[in-house]
Amino acid sequence: MFCIIGRVEAIIGRVEAKIMSKLLSFLIIGILVLGGLGAVAENKVNKVISESETINFSTPVIREKDSCISIDLPEKTINSWEKDKPTLPVVTKVYTFPFGTQIENVKVTFSKDIKQTISKPIESPPELQIKYVTHVANNIKNSKTLKTYSDIDIYPEHRYGYRTGAGLLNEQHVIYLTVDIYPVEYHPKENAIYYSTSVDIDISYVLPEKPVNFPDEYDLLIIVPDEFKSAFQRLADHKNNLDPPVKTKLVTLNEIPSVGVDKQESIKYYIKDAVENWGVTYVLLVGAGVEGEEIFPVRQAWIGSGTYENYFPCDLYYADIYNGTGGFSNWDFDGDGKYAEYPTDFPNVDVYPDVYLGKLPCNNVDEANTIVDKIIFYKEHNKMVKKILQMGGDSVTGDPEDIYEDEYAEEKVLEKLPGYSATQLWASNGKLTKKNIAEGFKDGVDFVEFSGHGSWASWATYTSF
Repeated sequence: MFCIIGRVEAIIGRVEAKIMSKLLSFLIIGILVLGGLGAVAENKVNKVISESETINFSTPVIREKDSCISIDLPEKTINSWEKDKPTLPVVTKVYTFPFGTQIENVKVTFSKDIKQTISKPIESPPELQIKYVTHVANNIKNSKTLKTYSDIDIYPEHRYGYRTGAGLLNEQHVIYLTVDIYPVEYHPKENAIYYSTSVDIDISYVLPEKPVNFPDEYDLLIIVPDEFKSAFQRLADHKNNLDPPVKTKLVTLNEIPSVGVDKQESIKYYIKDAVENWGVTYVLLVGAGVEGEEIFPVRQAWIGSGTYENYFPCDLYYADIYNGTGGFSNWDFDGDGKYAEYPTDFPNVDVYPDVYLGKLPCNNVDEANTIVDKIIFYKEHNKMVKKILQMGGDSVTGDPEDIYEDEYAEEKVLEKLPGYSATQLWASNGKLTKKNIAEGFKDGVDFVEFSGHGSWASWATYTSF
């Protein structure tokens, strides 16, 4: 339980850290454009502003394998990952703009292509293979079927794409623009690739008529079932009495008006109103339960996982308030009552959180009182021991670099925790066992990090050995 408290209090504690700097943050409302864009054209309200950036690429690196080749690029951000399609490097650029900005157009112009003949087909992504933590010692043999891509003339058909979304950057609401670029194009029937050494990115946008300013009445919104009100009123009072105070608003589920298509959407609309009318940046939801018996209403995301799962509970629904144009992100673009279906609903799912969201899975009043007691005690006594327990492996097998993505991510997390020591139970060091995990919890740690795949009943990772 202490490990859970450490994580939840870290979420809530971030509210307190922002109090001293929040006034200054609201005074800095300038344009938040990242990535080296050079400003040109008009910079007037309701005028189209045009900005551009040039990106240079290295020569693609070709690696020979038994029956295929791999294509790499030093500047790549990710690899393409389409089933039965070639794996190519992708360069992703992310730009941010003031909330309310409308992106008018994005154009990517490639330099003259250079043709290079290749001797074998380009490899395709491997099929994912789940390895549960109880079986990490077993070996995996990746079996691949050679792809000739006889049905493909050119891949990709479109060498760039972009999408917009609304989210938070340093506790400020912004518009995100993500541009995906394919520097390499594959022509299977020619046994050749065509690649560019540079691109010009041109972006046109219109700033909001007035800067979008949010009020500063509350920092934290806590939403609880009625039976937990007394317990969490103590937490709200505790936050409000801090110096400086964390201005906290407590509401029960029955106090939330029915304005949506169901209880979940009504809660989300309430959070949206809290952002716009009170300036809430942090939200804490309280209540657990299994499907059909949820104490706190759960939104199911209809993104299937193979043959064993058609949907799963997703609290991100409550944090993703706005879409890329600043409208309400209802996650049900086609209106069929199935939320976050891929790809039909994704025009209205940008997956960027618009509030910092935490959840306490309390099952009853006793648990609610216990967790509140622990949070208050933690704040008053600060029993941090500067330890973190990390578990992970190789989330994507078969990549040319043979990177254990979970472990890499956990190394990055540790870099953000100066002074911390880590117990790292990883697939690569052979320490990822149920016994070691149980002992790690008993060691007394501030944070526990599982990096991999999981559900309410299990957690899993992959391994390459």
